Amino acid sequence: MNFRYFFFAIALFIGFQSASAQSSWALYSSEDVVIEMTAIGEETASGAEVVSAYQEGVALTKLYNKYGLVNVQGVEIIAPRYEEIRPFENGYAAIRKGNKWSFINKQGQKISNFRFDWVGRFEQGAAAVQMEGKWGFINEQGALITAAQFEAVRSFGKNGQALVKKDGQWYNLNQKGELQLLQTTLEPSLQASL
Repeated sequence: MNFRYFFFAIALFIGFQSASAQSSWALYSSEDVVIEMTAIGEETASGAEVVSAYQEGVALTKLYNKYGLVNVQGVEIIAPRYEEIRPFENGYAAIRKGNKWSFINKQGQKISNFRFDWVGRFEQGAAAVQMEGKWGFINEQGALITAAQFEAVRSFGKNGQALVKKDGQWYNLNQKGELQLLQTTLEPSLQASL
């Protein structure tokens, strides 16, 4: 008998038993037998309620209109104190306090001060950030790759470059902050989407 399918069947049975007993659900993957339970509605040690499924091993909690984080072991990483927390993507989550944004890692550590008006998500080790109507990028340590100077940006791709617009011109930007003018005109559909 294939042990992979045997363990999957056992996990499926346990998941259904747990789901019916605790009104939570399970996500199963036959590819790598990943079991990820949600605890939506459960209460943490601080009295906060779990309000999301686990994503990258962390779920959102809420108490008095403030958000925090709990890990799959039930340990609160951050007590509810932020106005908004976006789901983790690529190891980081955007957090908002007042009307300014920053990022945290899975240990609950901020990587920068609350200074951004808006933020994108981390892709290829960088995130787009907006300050005073202009866009720039930060790295995973929270340091600026480039100052907020662009009218529009596209995230870094697998080629290690981002598309940025400055003074009406489009450029490729590398992670060292170096610009290279695009020699071709962008398609109207790309221009319209920015």
